[in-house]
Amino acid sequence: MRQEVGPDGFHYQLYFSQVGRAEADIEKDVRGRLGGFFHTLSADAPPEEVKLAELKDGDRLEDAFAWPKVRPAWMSDADLDFYAAEFERTGFQSALNYYRAADLTWHEMTPWRGAHIKVPAAFIAGNKDVVVLANPEIAESFPNEVPDLRGNLILPGRGHWTQQERPEETSGFMLDFLNDVTSDGKTGR
Repeated sequence: MRQEVGPDGFHYQLYFSQVGRAEADIEKDVRGRLGGFFHTLSADAPPEEVKLAELKDGDRLEDAFAWPKVRPAWMSDADLDFYAAEFERTGFQSALNYYRAADLTWHEMTPWRGAHIKVPAAFIAGNKDVVVLANPEIAESFPNEVPDLRGNLILPGRGHWTQQERPEETSGFMLDFLNDVTSDGKTGR
């Protein structure tokens, strides 16, 4: 990852992988940082206010946030309060350990590089999801990489938080997928 972004580049995975760094930044104001994070990766953030591509090594992730002037309709104060209370209770270390295990995971997954996903699968994301925007080849290559792809839905006007931003469509898509497959992987109809 460091080779990809260069010695002065920033990548959220490198930031999260530094033990204690992200926790120290976020835990100064858990509710505020979570609100900024949710908003920034949503379709509600004005793209010109999101500065992720401008970050340099040593910057804080929050330096790139598009801070909300108004909370998005899909994120109530009660929702944000719940997330904040849970992270204040548990801390962020467990959530961030995923990134801290990236090297180990990469090595353990080596035998499966290039393997196809052979079980029935479905994919749903927003067309304004920064992950999809930064890696369009991922969704485009699904038909080749996932031979039994039963659905590949890109929701217009939605960002990274698909299930929160469009809960009815996400649930409907997932229920249709689950109705289409059975435990033996054949169509349910």
